[in-house]
Amino acid sequence: MNNLTCTGAFGMRKLSAAKLAAMRGAAAVELAILLPFVMLPLAFGAVEYGRAYFYYNTLAKAVRDGARLLSQNSPDDVTYANKMVEARCLVVHGNPGCTGPTLAPGLTTADVVICDRLHLDDCTGEFEVTAPVMGTVRLVEVKILNYQFNYLGLPTYIPLGKFATSVIFGEELPNPGIRAVMRQIV
Repeated sequence: MNNLTCTGAFGMRKLSAAKLAAMRGAAAVELAILLPFVMLPLAFGAVEYGRAYFYYNTLAKAVRDGARLLSQNSPDDVTYANKMVEARCLVVHGNPGCTGPTLAPGLTTADVVICDRLHLDDCTGEFEVTAPVMGTVRLVEVKILNYQFNYLGLPTYIPLGKFATSVIFGEELPNPGIRAVMRQIV
């Protein structure tokens, strides 16, 4: 019994074994057409999104570690300049000695900006506030400005209606970059 019954828009009809074999071949052709143009870019986009999220998360944690290091030291201390160098190295390399590979490709210590009450380059806001109840509160901010993450291989479609080969972390307005702010010891 090689005939199968199939219901469609026009009712019942019998399909022969030859027609079933032809339909199997058509499915293979459809897959061959869809795979390179639809399925692979979707999979590649998901992998690239995961890579970008990984690097963003890594840099956010590194910036927090740098801010934590500086929050435990006063800018009035004579060794504070060395601590700023160590904080930049901690953000870029993951250790205060600036040894080993960088945490993200293309990241340098020049990309790391440190703001406190004495160092206000590329900084907005107040870093020393006197509050009636709490007294003087000092803040330290460590940030990475305009880090460019490059996609691998094909340009990736982003929801803004264009294809991109890279994305800059912190490109929204205002441009805060990747940053961490902590209370500094007084």
